[in-house]
Amino acid sequence: MSIDNPQNCVIVRWNAETQAVTFCTVDARKVQDVAAKAFNIDLPLDEFGGVVTDELARKLGAGMVNLLSLTNPDLKTLNKTTQAEE
Repeated sequence: MSIDNPQNCVIVRWNAETQAVTFCTVDARKVQDVAAKAFNIDLPLDEFGGVVTDELARKLGAGMVNLLSLTNPDLKTLNKTTQAEE
C-alpha cells in the first residue's frame, strides 16, 4: 500500500440520540496510540479458512453490536441477536 493511500481502520459508534450505529473510516496511524491502550480482540482469519465469508461477516457485525451493548444500555434493550451456544 502506498503512502498516498494509507491503511484505514473503521470506528463503530452508537448514537443514542439518533438511535443509529455510525461507522467512519480513519487513517490507522492517527488512532494507533489510542488503539494500543484499548481493549482489543484479534480474530485470525486462518481460524475461518483464511477468508471472510458471509457467516464470518455476520458474526463480526453481531460481535460489534454486542460490544457496543455492554456500555450503551439503550442499545442493549434493542439488541435481539442470538448468542452463540457453547
